[in-house]
Amino acid sequence: MTTTEIRIDIISDVTCPWCIVGYKKLQQALSNIPNADKIKIQWQPFALNPGLPEDGELLLDNLKRKYNMSEQDSLNFANKLKAIGAKFNFEFNIGSDFKMYDTNNAHVLLHWAQRYNKQTELKLKLFEYNFSDNKNINDENVLLAACEEVGLNLNEAQKALHDETIIGAVKKEKQLWASAGINSVPSFVFNKKYLVNGAQEPEQFIEVINTLFAEQNQLVTEAE
Repeated sequence: MTTTEIRIDIISDVTCPWCIVGYKKLQQALSNIPNADKIKIQWQPFALNPGLPEDGELLLDNLKRKYNMSEQDSLNFANKLKAIGAKFNFEFNIGSDFKMYDTNNAHVLLHWAQRYNKQTELKLKLFEYNFSDNKNINDENVLLAACEEVGLNLNEAQKALHDETIIGAVKKEKQLWASAGINSVPSFVFNKKYLVNGAQEPEQFIEVINTLFAEQNQLVTEAE
């Protein structure tokens, strides 16, 4: 039986807590897929909070502004995330001083890291820097430190941050997915055919992946 590759585009933002939760659930799904080595993941950019000030915005203020949540509701939300993260061995260290930051620079580096097959490693490191370590992921030095931790060249990373070609490519990717109807994250697009919105349970991911493998094998059988 011949199995071709399945591509999963994950449209997400580094400041989206459900994006790391969704990825952890996808990981659980892939651990139960025999042909998981045939699955390629590519991260795509999304601006969850475009236009934030350079020094960020307090999460409490952000949730109040966007969702009219009270301070207590915001703290309850943070505690809920901490409990969910613990299930996946991920620390959400979110307190009243936690800030949301602009992520355009992060997306530029993630786009660049793809050429070195380091995109997922860098994405996970940035999730950790943001939610666990409360670092300013809009700060160039912080971003470069994340690159160094995953084994990327610092000089090249710094050049990439200011590369107009890469910056333009990220902008086009954002527009592309927006024009495709993606307006919330995480969104998982399988072979540009099936869409799964949100941090769904592993079983849903498994169902979609098995469907795609079955369709591909059917095409191979018909061609023989």
